[in-house]
Amino acid sequence: MSEEDRRSAVDVAARLLRHGDRSRAELERRLAERQIDPQTIGEALDTLERVGVLDDERTASFRAAKLAERGYGGLWIRAELERRGLPVEAALTGLEPEVDRAAKLVERKSVSAAWLARKGFDPEVVARVAGSGSRAVRYGA
Repeated sequence: MSEEDRRSAVDVAARLLRHGDRSRAELERRLAERQIDPQTIGEALDTLERVGVLDDERTASFRAAKLAERGYGGLWIRAELERRGLPVEAALTGLEPEVDRAAKLVERKSVSAAWLARKGFDPEVVARVAGSGSRAVRYGA
């Protein structure tokens, strides 16, 4: 592997990161699709981690927070982070408790229990919020 190959791999990965946060696993896959040597990929991504451009924990926390803001529950968020090869537990720990997020959605947007379930809220959370006596929760739709 030459220094030029490593620099080229760093450049490709940096361009991919300009279009949005990506996990190390996603970048590895994209660089491999371009027929870049696995050792070169590893060294290029290590370089990006060292300079702080690539950070899976930061990406996971940011992605989890954005999904939570958009009304997704923990099950959905966990699946999305796992799909992208991101660390899950720390990102979920940094979120407001799921029951509180569900209750706010019910109060502010008058969403149904079925809607919460479709958005990946834990069934126990859905039952707890639905059973809280809130007039905003309704079943169906």
